[in-house]
Amino acid sequence: MDDDSPVSHLSKEKLEECKRIFNENDINNKGSILSNKLNIILRNLGAYVPPEDLEEFIENKKEIQFEKFINFFAEYYIKKYDKNEIIEGLSFLDKNNDGLINANDLRYSLTVLGEKLTEEESYDLLKNYTDKNGMIDYKKFTEDISK
Repeated sequence: MDDDSPVSHLSKEKLEECKRIFNENDINNKGSILSNKLNIILRNLGAYVPPEDLEEFIENKKEIQFEKFINFFAEYYIKKYDKNEIIEGLSFLDKNNDGLINANDLRYSLTVLGEKLTEEESYDLLKNYTDKNGMIDYKKFTEDISK
Protein backbone atom coordinates (compact mmCIF):
# COMPACT_ATOMS: atom_id res chain seq x y z
CA MET A 1 0.00 0.00 0.00
CA ASP A 2 1.37 3.40 -0.87
CA ASP A 3 1.31 6.13 1.77
CA ASP A 4 -1.32 8.15 -0.07
CA SER A 5 -3.80 5.33 -0.63
CA PRO A 6 -7.20 5.73 1.07
CA VAL A 7 -6.33 2.77 3.33
CA SER A 8 -3.38 4.71 4.76
CA HIS A 9 -5.89 7.23 6.15
CA LEU A 10 -7.65 4.60 8.29
CA SER A 11 -6.81 4.40 11.97
CA LYS A 12 -5.32 1.19 13.30
CA GLU A 13 -8.57 0.62 15.24
CA LYS A 14 -10.73 1.11 12.14
CA LEU A 15 -8.56 -1.24 10.12
CA GLU A 16 -8.82 -3.88 12.86
CA GLU A 17 -12.61 -3.39 13.00
CA CYS A 18 -12.78 -3.87 9.22
CA LYS A 19 -10.75 -7.07 9.42
CA ARG A 20 -12.90 -8.40 12.27
CA ILE A 21 -16.21 -7.69 10.52
CA PHE A 22 -14.88 -8.98 7.20
CA ASN A 23 -13.75 -12.21 8.87
CA GLU A 24 -17.10 -12.60 10.64
CA ASN A 25 -18.78 -12.47 7.23
CA ASP A 26 -16.26 -14.79 5.55
CA ILE A 27 -18.49 -17.79 6.23
CA ASN A 28 -16.47 -20.24 4.15
CA ASN A 29 -13.08 -19.03 5.46
CA LYS A 30 -11.91 -18.41 1.89
CA GLY A 31 -10.70 -14.85 2.47
CA SER A 32 -13.76 -13.41 0.74
CA ILE A 33 -17.27 -12.21 1.46
CA LEU A 34 -20.42 -12.60 -0.60
CA SER A 35 -20.97 -9.51 -2.70
CA ASN A 36 -24.64 -9.32 -1.67
CA LYS A 37 -23.51 -8.60 1.92
CA LEU A 38 -21.13 -5.81 0.93
CA ASN A 39 -23.52 -2.87 1.25
CA ILE A 40 -24.64 -3.65 4.80
CA ILE A 41 -21.05 -4.32 5.88
CA LEU A 42 -19.93 -0.98 4.43
CA ARG A 43 -22.77 0.89 6.14
CA ASN A 44 -22.16 -0.84 9.46
CA LEU A 45 -18.56 0.31 9.23
CA GLY A 46 -19.67 3.88 8.53
CA ALA A 47 -19.12 4.16 4.78
CA TYR A 48 -21.87 5.37 2.47
CA VAL A 49 -21.52 4.15 -1.11
CA PRO A 50 -23.95 5.36 -3.78
CA PRO A 51 -25.81 2.39 -5.31
CA GLU A 52 -24.41 2.98 -8.79
CA ASP A 53 -20.83 2.91 -7.44
CA LEU A 54 -21.59 -0.27 -5.51
CA GLU A 55 -23.08 -1.96 -8.57
CA GLU A 56 -20.10 -0.93 -10.70
CA PHE A 57 -17.67 -2.29 -8.10
CA ILE A 58 -19.49 -5.59 -7.71
CA GLU A 59 -20.31 -6.07 -11.41
CA ASN A 60 -20.89 -9.82 -11.69
CA LYS A 61 -18.63 -10.84 -8.82
CA LYS A 62 -20.18 -13.23 -6.33
CA GLU A 63 -17.37 -12.76 -3.81
CA ILE A 64 -15.06 -9.91 -2.80
CA GLN A 65 -11.52 -10.45 -1.52
CA PHE A 66 -10.30 -8.47 1.52
CA GLU A 67 -7.72 -6.41 -0.40
CA LYS A 68 -10.36 -5.14 -2.82
CA PHE A 69 -12.87 -4.66 -0.01
CA ILE A 70 -10.58 -2.59 2.22
CA ASN A 71 -9.50 -0.30 -0.63
CA PHE A 72 -13.11 0.23 -1.71
CA PHE A 73 -14.25 0.79 1.88
CA ALA A 74 -11.48 3.29 2.63
CA GLU A 75 -12.21 5.31 -0.49
CA TYR A 76 -15.76 6.00 0.70
CA TYR A 77 -15.10 6.03 4.43
CA ILE A 78 -12.80 9.04 4.18
CA LYS A 79 -15.62 10.93 2.38
CA LYS A 80 -17.68 11.21 5.58
CA TYR A 81 -20.73 13.35 5.96
CA ASP A 82 -20.73 15.97 8.66
CA LYS A 83 -22.28 14.43 11.81
CA ASN A 84 -24.22 17.58 12.56
CA GLU A 85 -25.83 17.49 9.12
CA ILE A 86 -26.95 13.90 9.72
CA ILE A 87 -28.30 14.72 13.18
CA GLU A 88 -30.14 17.73 11.80
CA GLY A 89 -31.61 15.57 9.04
CA LEU A 90 -32.81 12.95 11.52
CA SER A 91 -34.23 15.49 13.95
CA PHE A 92 -37.37 15.80 11.82
CA LEU A 93 -38.30 12.30 13.08
CA ASP A 94 -37.89 13.41 16.72
CA LYS A 95 -41.57 14.05 17.43
CA ASN A 96 -41.15 14.72 21.17
CA ASN A 97 -37.91 16.69 20.81
CA ASP A 98 -36.27 14.31 23.33
CA GLY A 99 -33.41 12.96 21.22
CA LEU A 100 -35.27 9.73 20.40
CA ILE A 101 -36.82 8.61 17.14
CA ASN A 102 -39.02 5.63 16.42
CA ALA A 103 -37.01 2.76 14.93
CA ASN A 104 -39.84 1.98 12.50
CA ASP A 105 -39.82 5.57 11.23
CA LEU A 106 -36.07 5.45 10.66
CA ARG A 107 -36.31 1.99 9.07
CA TYR A 108 -39.01 3.32 6.73
CA SER A 109 -36.79 6.26 5.79
CA LEU A 110 -33.84 3.97 5.14
CA THR A 111 -35.82 1.56 2.96
CA VAL A 112 -38.08 3.92 1.03
CA LEU A 113 -36.45 7.34 0.81
CA GLY A 114 -33.17 8.39 -0.84
CA GLU A 115 -30.50 5.70 -1.10
CA LYS A 116 -32.59 2.70 -0.13
CA LEU A 117 -31.59 -0.20 2.09
CA THR A 118 -33.37 -3.52 2.00
CA GLU A 119 -35.55 -4.48 4.99
CA GLU A 120 -32.86 -6.97 6.10
CA GLU A 121 -30.12 -4.33 5.84
CA SER A 122 -32.17 -1.85 7.86
CA TYR A 123 -32.84 -4.40 10.62
CA ASP A 124 -29.15 -5.34 10.73
CA LEU A 125 -28.11 -1.70 10.93
CA LEU A 126 -30.60 -0.68 13.63
CA LYS A 127 -30.83 -3.78 15.84
CA ASN A 128 -28.13 -2.66 18.28
CA TYR A 129 -29.59 0.84 18.64
CA THR A 130 -33.25 0.08 19.24
CA ASP A 131 -34.34 0.14 22.88
CA LYS A 132 -37.12 -1.98 24.41
CA ASN A 133 -39.68 0.71 23.47
CA GLY A 134 -38.66 0.65 19.81
CA MET A 135 -36.84 3.98 20.04
CA ILE A 136 -33.37 5.02 18.89
CA ASP A 137 -31.09 7.69 20.33
CA TYR A 138 -30.30 9.15 16.93
CA LYS A 139 -27.37 11.26 18.13
CA LYS A 140 -25.60 8.15 19.49
CA PHE A 141 -26.53 6.23 16.34
CA THR A 142 -25.08 9.00 14.17
CA GLU A 143 -21.97 9.25 16.32
CA ASP A 144 -21.36 5.50 16.05
CA ILE A 145 -21.88 5.23 12.29
CA SER A 146 -19.69 8.29 11.73
CA LYS A 147 -16.63 6.86 13.52
